[in-house]
Formats: sequence, C-alpha cells, structure tokens
Amino acid sequence: MKYKIFLSVAAFAATIGATAQDLRSSYFMQTSDLRHEMNPAFLDHTYVSMPLLGNINVGTVGNVGSENFIFEMEPSWQGYGVEGRHLTTFMHPMVDGQDFLDGLKKNNRMGLNLKWEILGFAFKGFGGFNSVGLNLRSSTNISIPRGLFEFAKTVGNQEDYSFTDLGLRTENFAELALGHSHEVNDKWTVGGKLKLLFGLAYFNVNTDRLTMHLSDDVWQVKGDISMEGAVM
Repeated sequence: MKYKIFLSVAAFAATIGATAQDLRSSYFMQTSDLRHEMNPAFLDHTYVSMPLLGNINVGTVGNVGSENFIFEMEPSWQGYGVEGRHLTTFMHPMVDGQDFLDGLKKNNRMGLNLKWEILGFAFKGFGGFNSVGLNLRSSTNISIPRGLFEFAKTVGNQEDYSFTDLGLRTENFAELALGHSHEVNDKWTVGGKLKLLFGLAYFNVNTDRLTMHLSDDVWQVKGDISMEGAVM
C-alpha cells in the first residue's frame, strides 16, 4: 500500500478569512488532475489548465434551502401548466403566507463560496512533481430576518414592520498556490503546498435595527445601519 502524506508547509494571508471550497468528490477520483487540491501528495503527473477555462467550484451553505421558497403548484392555481411550469415561488398569491413563514428561521442565513481557477499547470522537476495555480476565491454570506420575508409576502396587511440582524458580508481574494510532491519510496509519498492570498475587495453591511411605517399618505423608514468596505 502506498501512503500519501499531506505536509502543510505554510500559509500567508491578507487580513481576510478563507473558507475551504475545494471539490470534495475529486479527492476519490484517481483520474482527476486536481486531487492534490486537498492532498498535495496526490500530485503525480503533469497537466495544463486552460486560462480562464479551468476548474470552477461553487458551494452553498445555510439554514434554509430552495424548498423553503419554491412550492409545487396545484392544478387550480393561476399559471399552472403554462409552458410546462408546475413550480412557483413563495410570492404566488395562492401560497399561504403563514405556511411559508412557519418554514423559515428567525434569522435565515445563506452563504456562497466560489473558487475559480484562472491558470494552473504541473510539471516534473526538483525530484518530484510541482504545481502552480492562480485562483480567484470569493466568500459571501447574507443574513435575512424572517420579518423581511413577512414584509415581502404580506405588504399592505399592516402599517408597521421591524427588522433586526439584516446583513451582508463578502470577501474576495486571489490565491497563488505552489505545490510539490516527492516519492520517498514505493510506499511513501509526501507533499506540501504554499499559498499566498492577496485581498481584492471586502464589503460588510450590518443592520442592527430597521423600522418601516407604511400608511396611505406617508412611508417612513428608520434604521441603524453600518457599512464598511475595502479594495486592494
């Protein structure tokens, strides 16, 4: 049995956080060029990834999902069967507002992680195999209170609405990854990777409290909102 050892060499990052976004399934595919993304010791052949046409990984995480916002239509509903459609959003007038809201959390959180390989290649040398990868990485998280969906679904049913914990945070950076794998003998292979992270853009919006008064003759919006951002 051959043993693949992952040696974590070093990491230097700008003042932003990083979230693991690598495609997990590729780890178990022996024909995948990118197995070394999760274990550098798996780098055992040369390859070239076309510029801007390389691997794209997209991952989502949250405490709600599409089933909370997309509903199966009944035959008697308006729009059923038009152009083959049988699904609709929570905004359809026939979707019961209370049933929709009962399926949500007090604070609904959703996140999107993206890793796009801009350029990547591997070559043989220095007693083993070496990889160079330039990636664009992004991590975006949003927090939406249930009250905001209640406003969207039932606007006009009441005059006053209040929201808290409404926020958006996005971090975007470039990653330069240098990897190396070395076969010690026919059973042991070691590998390591050095990653340099360069911050590109950061944006954060946080709402401690937002109130809305909607009457027939006046709309009033008040809130305590903070925003901050930075670019490279």
